[in-house]
Amino acid sequence: MRESGELAERERMLRERDRALLTIQSNPTTTYGERSTAARHVYDRYFAAVVELTNDYRPGYQELRRAVGTIPPLIAPRVRSRPMLQPPLMTRLFQTCHATGDDPPALPEMPQDENRPSLRLTVGPTAAGLLDDRAWDIAAIAVCAFFVRTSGSDPAARFPLLVDDYFDWRGVDPRKRTADTRREIDARIRLLCSADDLRIDMTTELWLPDQDTGRRRKTLIQTGGSFLVRHSGLYRPTPWRSEVEDEPLYGHYIALADWARPFLEARAMIGVFPKRLAEYDLRRQQWERRIGWYLTFQMQNQRAKMSSGESDKKDATPARVVLPHSLKMRTILQNSRAPWEEMARTNPGKVIRQWVDTLETLRRDGLLASYACLDGAVDGSDLPLRNRLNTMLEHRYVVAPGADLARPARPKPGKLSA
Repeated sequence: MRESGELAERERMLRERDRALLTIQSNPTTTYGERSTAARHVYDRYFAAVVELTNDYRPGYQELRRAVGTIPPLIAPRVRSRPMLQPPLMTRLFQTCHATGDDPPALPEMPQDENRPSLRLTVGPTAAGLLDDRAWDIAAIAVCAFFVRTSGSDPAARFPLLVDDYFDWRGVDPRKRTADTRREIDARIRLLCSADDLRIDMTTELWLPDQDTGRRRKTLIQTGGSFLVRHSGLYRPTPWRSEVEDEPLYGHYIALADWARPFLEARAMIGVFPKRLAEYDLRRQQWERRIGWYLTFQMQNQRAKMSSGESDKKDATPARVVLPHSLKMRTILQNSRAPWEEMARTNPGKVIRQWVDTLETLRRDGLLASYACLDGAVDGSDLPLRNRLNTMLEHRYVVAPGADLARPARPKPGKLSA
Protein backbone atom coordinates (compact mmCIF):
# COMPACT_ATOMS: atom_id res chain seq x y z
CA MET A 1 0.00 0.00 0.00
CA ARG A 2 1.24 3.46 -0.88
CA GLU A 3 1.72 6.04 1.85
CA SER A 4 0.69 8.94 -0.39
CA GLY A 5 -0.79 9.61 -3.77
CA GLU A 6 -4.17 9.06 -5.37
CA LEU A 7 -4.24 5.31 -4.72
CA ALA A 8 -3.48 5.79 -1.01
CA GLU A 9 -6.33 8.31 -0.72
CA ARG A 10 -8.74 5.92 -2.45
CA GLU A 11 -7.78 3.11 -0.09
CA ARG A 12 -8.24 5.36 2.94
CA MET A 13 -11.72 6.43 1.79
CA LEU A 14 -12.63 2.81 1.09
CA ARG A 15 -11.68 1.79 4.64
CA GLU A 16 -13.70 4.66 6.08
CA ARG A 17 -16.71 3.61 3.99
CA ASP A 18 -16.47 0.00 5.17
CA ARG A 19 -16.21 1.07 8.82
CA ALA A 20 -19.26 3.31 8.46
CA LEU A 21 -21.28 0.48 6.84
CA LEU A 22 -20.20 -1.96 9.53
CA THR A 23 -21.32 0.47 12.23
CA ILE A 24 -24.73 0.88 10.59
CA GLN A 25 -25.28 -2.85 10.18
CA SER A 26 -24.23 -3.64 13.76
CA ASN A 27 -26.72 -1.23 15.35
CA PRO A 28 -29.66 -3.44 16.65
CA THR A 29 -31.94 -0.49 17.49
CA THR A 30 -32.51 0.64 13.89
CA THR A 31 -34.92 -0.78 11.35
CA TYR A 32 -34.09 -2.16 7.95
CA GLY A 33 -35.33 0.99 6.20
CA GLU A 34 -33.24 3.25 8.43
CA ARG A 35 -30.13 1.16 7.82
CA SER A 36 -30.76 1.25 4.05
CA THR A 37 -31.14 5.05 4.08
CA ALA A 38 -27.98 5.52 6.15
CA ALA A 39 -26.04 3.17 3.82
CA ARG A 40 -27.16 5.19 0.77
CA HIS A 41 -25.86 8.38 2.44
CA VAL A 42 -22.52 6.68 3.14
CA TYR A 43 -22.20 5.62 -0.50
CA ASP A 44 -23.18 9.11 -1.71
CA ARG A 45 -20.47 10.70 0.43
CA TYR A 46 -17.95 8.12 -0.74
CA PHE A 47 -18.62 8.67 -4.46
CA ALA A 48 -18.62 12.46 -4.00
CA ALA A 49 -15.20 12.23 -2.31
CA VAL A 50 -13.90 10.05 -5.16
CA VAL A 51 -15.04 12.63 -7.73
CA GLU A 52 -13.38 15.43 -5.74
CA LEU A 53 -10.14 13.46 -5.46
CA THR A 54 -10.16 12.75 -9.20
CA ASN A 55 -10.63 16.44 -9.95
CA ASP A 56 -7.66 17.27 -7.73
CA TYR A 57 -5.33 14.92 -9.58
CA ARG A 58 -6.74 15.44 -13.08
CA PRO A 59 -4.88 18.75 -13.72
CA GLY A 60 -1.59 16.97 -13.03
CA TYR A 61 -2.40 14.31 -15.62
CA GLN A 62 -3.55 16.86 -18.18
CA GLU A 63 -0.52 19.06 -17.64
CA LEU A 64 1.78 16.11 -18.10
CA ARG A 65 -0.11 15.01 -21.23
CA ARG A 66 0.42 18.46 -22.73
CA ALA A 67 4.07 18.46 -21.72
CA VAL A 68 4.98 14.98 -22.96
CA GLY A 69 6.95 15.29 -26.17
CA THR A 70 7.15 19.08 -25.98
CA ILE A 71 9.81 19.58 -23.29
CA PRO A 72 13.06 20.42 -25.11
CA PRO A 73 15.87 18.20 -23.81
CA LEU A 74 18.97 19.77 -22.34
CA ILE A 75 21.34 17.12 -23.68
CA ALA A 76 20.40 17.12 -27.37
CA PRO A 77 23.37 17.20 -29.75
CA ARG A 78 22.42 20.70 -30.89
CA VAL A 79 22.45 22.02 -27.31
CA ARG A 80 26.17 22.08 -26.80
CA SER A 81 26.08 25.30 -24.81
CA ARG A 82 23.25 27.47 -23.58
CA PRO A 83 22.98 30.95 -22.08
CA MET A 84 23.20 31.32 -18.36
CA LEU A 85 23.70 34.12 -15.88
CA GLN A 86 26.93 35.80 -14.94
CA PRO A 87 28.49 36.68 -11.58
CA PRO A 88 28.25 37.82 -8.88
CA LEU A 89 25.30 35.65 -7.90
CA MET A 90 26.37 32.36 -9.47
CA THR A 91 29.97 32.86 -8.39
CA ARG A 92 28.88 33.26 -4.75
CA LEU A 93 26.52 30.31 -4.98
CA PHE A 94 29.28 28.24 -6.58
CA GLN A 95 31.70 29.05 -3.77
CA THR A 96 29.06 28.27 -1.14
CA CYS A 97 28.10 24.92 -2.63
CA HIS A 98 31.73 23.89 -3.08
CA ALA A 99 32.90 24.92 0.39
CA THR A 100 34.71 22.09 2.11
CA GLY A 101 33.71 20.66 5.47
CA ASP A 102 30.45 19.54 6.99
CA ASP A 103 29.75 22.84 8.78
CA PRO A 104 27.74 25.55 7.00
CA PRO A 105 30.04 27.90 5.09
CA ALA A 106 30.77 31.24 6.70
CA LEU A 107 28.84 33.84 4.72
CA PRO A 108 29.58 37.56 4.93
CA GLU A 109 26.99 39.78 6.51
CA MET A 110 25.28 42.49 4.50
CA PRO A 111 27.20 45.79 4.82
CA GLN A 112 25.50 48.54 6.77
CA ASP A 113 25.68 50.88 3.79
CA GLU A 114 22.99 49.56 1.46
CA ASN A 115 24.19 51.85 -1.34
CA ARG A 116 27.22 49.66 -1.97
CA PRO A 117 27.24 46.48 -4.09
CA SER A 118 26.90 43.49 -1.80
CA LEU A 119 25.63 39.95 -1.80
CA ARG A 120 24.50 37.66 1.02
CA LEU A 121 23.17 34.12 1.05
CA THR A 122 21.19 33.21 4.17
CA VAL A 123 21.15 29.45 4.70
CA GLY A 124 18.71 27.82 7.11
CA PRO A 125 20.05 25.39 9.74
CA THR A 126 18.22 22.41 8.22
CA ALA A 127 19.30 23.22 4.65
CA ALA A 128 23.05 23.59 5.15
CA GLY A 129 23.66 19.92 4.39
CA LEU A 130 21.86 20.22 1.05
CA LEU A 131 24.17 22.89 -0.33
CA ASP A 132 26.65 20.74 -2.21
CA ASP A 133 27.83 20.06 -5.74
CA ARG A 134 24.43 18.68 -6.73
CA ALA A 135 22.67 21.84 -5.56
CA TRP A 136 25.04 23.90 -7.70
CA ASP A 137 24.36 21.65 -10.70
CA ILE A 138 20.61 22.05 -10.28
CA ALA A 139 20.87 25.84 -9.98
CA ALA A 140 22.92 26.09 -13.17
CA ILE A 141 20.69 23.60 -15.01
CA ALA A 142 17.59 25.54 -13.95
CA VAL A 143 18.93 28.70 -15.57
CA CYS A 144 19.92 26.69 -18.63
CA ALA A 145 16.39 25.23 -18.81
CA PHE A 146 14.94 28.74 -18.57
CA PHE A 147 16.63 29.79 -21.80
CA VAL A 148 16.02 26.48 -23.55
CA ARG A 149 12.34 26.02 -22.61
CA THR A 150 11.12 29.64 -22.63
CA SER A 151 11.60 32.68 -24.82
CA GLY A 152 14.33 33.85 -22.45
CA SER A 153 12.87 37.32 -21.96
CA ASP A 154 10.33 37.02 -19.11
CA PRO A 155 11.66 35.70 -15.77
CA ALA A 156 8.07 35.01 -14.63
CA ALA A 157 7.54 32.51 -17.45
CA ARG A 158 6.94 29.00 -16.12
CA PHE A 159 9.05 26.14 -17.41
CA PRO A 160 9.45 22.48 -16.42
CA LEU A 161 12.49 21.38 -14.45
CA LEU A 162 12.63 17.60 -14.33
CA VAL A 163 14.44 15.43 -11.83
CA ASP A 164 15.84 13.48 -14.77
CA ASP A 165 17.46 16.66 -16.11
CA TYR A 166 20.15 16.33 -13.45
CA PHE A 167 20.69 12.63 -14.17
CA ASP A 168 20.88 13.26 -17.91
CA TRP A 169 23.48 16.01 -17.51
CA ARG A 170 25.59 13.87 -15.19
CA GLY A 171 25.15 10.76 -17.35
CA VAL A 172 23.71 8.61 -14.53
CA ASP A 173 22.71 5.11 -15.61
CA PRO A 174 18.88 4.77 -15.59
CA ARG A 175 19.25 1.64 -13.47
CA LYS A 176 20.91 3.70 -10.74
CA ARG A 177 18.19 6.36 -10.61
CA THR A 178 16.60 4.97 -7.49
CA ALA A 179 13.80 6.47 -5.44
CA ASP A 180 16.27 7.62 -2.78
CA THR A 181 18.46 9.51 -5.25
CA ARG A 182 15.36 11.06 -6.80
CA ARG A 183 14.27 12.27 -3.38
CA GLU A 184 17.70 13.83 -2.84
CA ILE A 185 17.51 15.76 -6.10
CA ASP A 186 13.92 16.75 -5.40
CA ALA A 187 14.92 18.06 -1.96
CA ARG A 188 17.56 20.32 -3.52
CA ILE A 189 15.10 21.67 -6.06
CA ARG A 190 12.73 22.53 -3.22
CA LEU A 191 15.64 24.15 -1.35
CA LEU A 192 16.28 26.54 -4.24
CA CYS A 193 12.55 27.37 -4.29
CA SER A 194 12.33 28.12 -0.56
CA ALA A 195 13.13 31.63 0.67
CA ASP A 196 13.13 30.37 4.27
CA ASP A 197 15.92 27.85 3.71
CA LEU A 198 17.99 29.78 1.13
CA ARG A 199 17.48 33.51 0.78
CA ILE A 200 19.41 35.77 -1.56
CA ASP A 201 19.86 39.46 -0.70
CA MET A 202 21.75 41.26 -3.43
CA THR A 203 22.63 44.88 -4.06
CA THR A 204 24.40 45.43 -7.36
CA GLU A 205 25.03 48.11 -9.95
CA LEU A 206 23.92 47.80 -13.55
CA TRP A 207 24.27 50.16 -16.49
CA LEU A 208 20.64 50.83 -17.44
CA PRO A 209 19.34 53.31 -20.06
CA ASP A 210 17.76 56.45 -18.68
CA GLN A 211 14.09 56.85 -19.71
CA ASP A 212 14.49 60.58 -20.39
CA THR A 213 17.84 60.79 -22.14
CA GLY A 214 18.29 57.20 -23.34
CA ARG A 215 21.88 57.18 -22.12
CA ARG A 216 23.14 54.38 -19.93
CA ARG A 217 23.99 55.23 -16.38
CA LYS A 218 24.96 53.24 -13.32
CA THR A 219 21.83 52.18 -11.42
CA LEU A 220 21.65 50.51 -8.03
CA ILE A 221 19.52 47.34 -8.01
CA GLN A 222 18.31 45.67 -4.81
CA THR A 223 16.66 42.24 -4.85
CA GLY A 224 15.87 39.59 -2.27
CA GLY A 225 14.10 36.27 -2.01
CA SER A 226 14.53 32.72 -3.21
CA PHE A 227 16.52 31.56 -6.22
CA LEU A 228 13.54 29.87 -7.93
CA VAL A 229 9.76 30.10 -7.61
CA ARG A 230 7.77 26.87 -7.59
CA HIS A 231 4.33 26.96 -9.19
CA SER A 232 3.19 23.34 -9.22
CA GLY A 233 4.40 19.78 -9.40
CA LEU A 234 4.76 17.87 -12.64
CA TYR A 235 3.27 14.41 -12.16
CA ARG A 236 3.84 11.23 -14.10
CA PRO A 237 1.16 8.51 -14.39
CA THR A 238 2.81 5.12 -14.20
CA PRO A 239 1.80 2.22 -16.44
CA TRP A 240 1.51 -0.29 -13.60
CA ARG A 241 -0.85 1.67 -11.33
CA SER A 242 -3.50 4.35 -11.73
CA GLU A 243 -1.85 6.96 -9.54
CA VAL A 244 0.92 9.49 -9.80
CA GLU A 245 4.29 9.46 -8.13
CA ASP A 246 4.25 11.83 -5.18
CA GLU A 247 7.62 11.25 -3.50
CA PRO A 248 9.58 12.33 -5.36
CA LEU A 249 7.77 14.22 -8.08
CA TYR A 250 8.61 13.75 -11.72
CA GLY A 251 9.51 17.41 -11.79
CA HIS A 252 8.30 20.92 -11.03
CA TYR A 253 6.94 23.85 -12.94
CA ILE A 254 9.13 26.72 -11.77
CA ALA A 255 10.18 30.24 -12.71
CA LEU A 256 13.16 32.42 -11.94
CA ALA A 257 12.71 34.69 -8.95
CA ASP A 258 12.56 38.48 -9.10
CA TRP A 259 16.34 38.81 -8.84
CA ALA A 260 16.62 37.81 -12.52
CA ARG A 261 14.37 40.58 -13.87
CA PRO A 262 16.87 43.48 -13.80
CA PHE A 263 19.56 41.23 -15.27
CA LEU A 264 17.31 40.22 -18.16
CA GLU A 265 16.10 43.76 -18.80
CA ALA A 266 19.68 45.04 -18.83
CA ARG A 267 20.73 42.08 -21.00
CA ALA A 268 23.42 41.35 -18.43
CA MET A 269 22.47 37.70 -18.08
CA ILE A 270 23.78 36.39 -21.37
CA GLY A 271 26.39 33.74 -20.82
CA VAL A 272 27.30 30.20 -21.71
CA PHE A 273 26.70 26.92 -19.92
CA PRO A 274 29.27 24.47 -21.32
CA LYS A 275 27.98 20.93 -21.03
CA ARG A 276 31.53 19.62 -20.68
CA LEU A 277 31.86 21.17 -17.22
CA ALA A 278 28.89 19.18 -15.97
CA GLU A 279 30.41 15.98 -17.30
CA TYR A 280 33.62 16.18 -15.27
CA ASP A 281 33.76 13.60 -12.51
CA LEU A 282 34.12 15.25 -9.11
CA ARG A 283 36.09 12.31 -7.75
CA ARG A 284 38.78 12.26 -10.46
CA GLN A 285 38.41 15.63 -12.23
CA GLN A 286 37.61 17.95 -9.37
CA TRP A 287 40.17 20.55 -10.35
CA GLU A 288 38.97 20.64 -13.95
CA ARG A 289 35.38 21.11 -12.84
CA ARG A 290 35.95 23.80 -10.23
CA ILE A 291 38.66 25.77 -12.01
CA GLY A 292 36.71 25.47 -15.25
CA TRP A 293 33.64 27.03 -13.63
CA TYR A 294 35.63 29.88 -12.12
CA LEU A 295 37.46 30.70 -15.34
CA THR A 296 34.18 30.53 -17.26
CA PHE A 297 32.66 33.05 -14.89
CA GLN A 298 35.67 35.32 -15.09
CA MET A 299 35.70 35.23 -18.88
CA GLN A 300 31.98 35.95 -18.97
CA ASN A 301 32.39 38.79 -16.48
CA GLN A 302 35.06 40.39 -18.64
CA ARG A 303 33.30 39.95 -21.97
CA ALA A 304 31.94 43.47 -21.88
CA LYS A 305 35.53 44.77 -21.81
CA MET A 306 36.95 42.39 -24.41
CA SER A 307 38.48 43.69 -27.61
CA SER A 308 38.81 41.77 -30.85
CA GLY A 309 41.77 42.54 -33.01
CA GLU A 310 41.02 43.09 -36.69
CA SER A 311 43.31 42.59 -39.61
CA ASP A 312 43.82 45.13 -42.38
CA LYS A 313 42.69 42.63 -44.97
CA LYS A 314 38.95 42.40 -45.45
CA ASP A 315 38.98 38.67 -46.06
CA ALA A 316 41.08 37.87 -43.05
CA THR A 317 39.47 36.33 -40.00
CA PRO A 318 39.42 38.44 -36.81
CA ALA A 319 42.16 37.83 -34.29
CA ARG A 320 41.43 35.93 -31.13
CA VAL A 321 39.66 37.66 -28.27
CA VAL A 322 42.04 39.08 -25.68
CA LEU A 323 41.06 39.38 -22.03
CA PRO A 324 42.00 42.73 -20.49
CA HIS A 325 42.70 41.37 -16.99
CA SER A 326 45.05 38.62 -15.89
CA LEU A 327 44.52 36.37 -12.89
CA LYS A 328 47.09 35.16 -10.39
CA MET A 329 47.46 31.45 -9.86
CA ARG A 330 46.71 31.91 -6.15
CA THR A 331 43.50 33.81 -6.96
CA ILE A 332 42.24 31.08 -9.27
CA LEU A 333 43.01 28.27 -6.83
CA GLN A 334 41.45 30.03 -3.84
CA ASN A 335 38.30 31.29 -5.52
CA SER A 336 37.63 28.00 -7.30
CA ARG A 337 37.91 26.17 -3.95
CA ALA A 338 40.32 23.63 -5.38
CA PRO A 339 41.86 21.50 -2.55
CA TRP A 340 45.45 22.63 -2.98
CA GLU A 341 46.68 24.05 0.34
CA GLU A 342 47.11 20.75 2.17
CA MET A 343 48.70 19.24 -0.92
CA ALA A 344 51.09 22.20 -1.10
CA ARG A 345 52.40 21.47 2.41
CA THR A 346 53.21 17.84 1.64
CA ASN A 347 53.89 17.76 -2.11
CA PRO A 348 54.14 21.19 -3.80
CA GLY A 349 55.32 19.62 -7.03
CA LYS A 350 52.03 17.75 -7.34
CA VAL A 351 50.15 21.06 -7.14
CA ILE A 352 52.16 22.41 -10.08
CA ARG A 353 51.61 19.25 -12.14
CA GLN A 354 47.90 19.18 -11.45
CA TRP A 355 47.61 22.90 -12.24
CA VAL A 356 49.27 22.47 -15.62
CA ASP A 357 47.27 19.32 -16.41
CA THR A 358 44.03 21.15 -15.56
CA LEU A 359 44.77 24.05 -17.90
CA GLU A 360 45.73 21.66 -20.68
CA THR A 361 42.58 19.59 -20.17
CA LEU A 362 40.39 22.68 -20.34
CA ARG A 363 42.14 23.77 -23.52
CA ARG A 364 41.84 20.33 -25.07
CA ASP A 365 38.11 20.17 -24.27
CA GLY A 366 37.48 23.53 -25.90
CA LEU A 367 36.66 25.55 -22.79
CA LEU A 368 39.82 27.60 -23.28
CA ALA A 369 41.28 28.60 -26.61
CA SER A 370 44.71 29.19 -25.10
CA TYR A 371 46.48 30.14 -21.90
CA ALA A 372 49.79 31.76 -21.05
CA CYS A 373 51.80 33.01 -18.09
CA LEU A 374 52.93 36.66 -18.19
CA ASP A 375 55.75 36.18 -15.69
CA GLY A 376 57.50 33.10 -17.00
CA ALA A 377 56.92 29.54 -18.10
CA VAL A 378 53.46 28.06 -17.49
CA ASP A 379 54.86 25.12 -15.53
CA GLY A 380 57.52 27.16 -13.73
CA SER A 381 60.38 25.29 -15.41
CA ASP A 382 62.41 28.51 -15.53
CA LEU A 383 62.34 28.84 -11.73
CA PRO A 384 64.64 27.19 -9.20
CA LEU A 385 63.32 24.16 -7.39
CA ARG A 386 63.41 25.90 -4.02
CA ASN A 387 60.12 27.74 -3.32
CA ARG A 388 58.99 27.20 -6.90
CA LEU A 389 55.31 26.91 -5.95
CA ASN A 390 55.34 30.03 -3.76
CA THR A 391 56.76 32.01 -6.65
CA MET A 392 54.30 30.57 -9.16
CA LEU A 393 51.33 31.47 -6.96
CA GLU A 394 52.08 35.13 -7.64
CA HIS A 395 52.46 34.67 -11.39
CA ARG A 396 49.79 36.19 -13.65
CA TYR A 397 47.94 34.03 -16.14
CA VAL A 398 45.80 35.05 -19.10
CA VAL A 399 43.27 32.76 -20.74
CA ALA A 400 41.41 33.10 -24.01
CA PRO A 401 37.82 31.82 -24.19
CA GLY A 402 36.87 28.89 -26.34
CA ALA A 403 34.56 28.95 -29.33
CA ASP A 404 31.34 29.02 -27.29
CA LEU A 405 32.49 31.82 -25.01
CA ALA A 406 33.85 33.92 -27.88
CA ARG A 407 30.39 34.68 -29.26
CA PRO A 408 29.11 38.27 -29.22
CA ALA A 409 28.29 39.47 -25.73
CA ARG A 410 25.29 41.53 -26.83
CA PRO A 411 23.04 39.48 -29.12
CA LYS A 412 20.25 41.12 -31.05
CA PRO A 413 16.72 41.18 -29.59
CA GLY A 414 14.89 37.93 -30.11
CA LYS A 415 18.12 35.91 -30.11
CA LEU A 416 18.26 35.20 -26.39
CA SER A 417 17.37 31.56 -26.71
CA ALA A 418 19.49 30.86 -29.76
